Amino acid sequence: MAKGKITLDLGNLRRRAEDRLRERQLSERPPDADAQRLLRELEVHKIELEMQNEELREARVELESALTRYTEMFEFAPIGYVTISLDGALRELNHAAARLLGAARSQLLQRRFDSFVVPGQRNRFVDLMQRVLDSEARETTELALMVPGGQSVAVQLLGTLLARVEPMILIAIQDVGVQSTEQTPPTTESGVMAAVSARNARHG
Repeated sequence: MAKGKITLDLGNLRRRAEDRLRERQLSERPPDADAQRLLRELEVHKIELEMQNEELREARVELESALTRYTEMFEFAPIGYVTISLDGALRELNHAAARLLGAARSQLLQRRFDSFVVPGQRNRFVDLMQRVLDSEARETTELALMVPGGQSVAVQLLGTLLARVEPMILIAIQDVGVQSTEQTPPTTESGVMAAVSARNARHG
């Protein structure tokens, strides 16, 4: 054999390669049972989160749809509805209330509601507000509101406390002249209250 010539022992190389493969296979053992259970729990939890997100998205769509319906109910109810802060200022009112008070809604907001009450009957409105706050239940009174043209109209007020960070009072204004034999406004009131409460919660 010439000096410096390298020869390959193919048989020995094969055995060495097989030995190294076995070593790698032994070092790459499959995960134990605990690790497999943990992996499965993580996968299940991920799927649960995805399903919860889907349900939340669906619930949000349903809530927004219901809010739209209730808002339309408030805005276009045949009787007047207003929300009043505890200092007596108008915070919200629908179209019917604006027509009754004889001005655009933008001109009526923040005005004191008792400024529309006939002066000699303003104590009735103050008493209504106090009874609503004390009982946290529906309370009613009858009084006269001043309307454009120097006239007055007899109305029934039904007040309800709205629960939120800043308490508000929802008042339904029913013209006594067209009031039915029932002593409460139409059944849409519950929907109107839901609309106002939801809207206040959303913006409060």
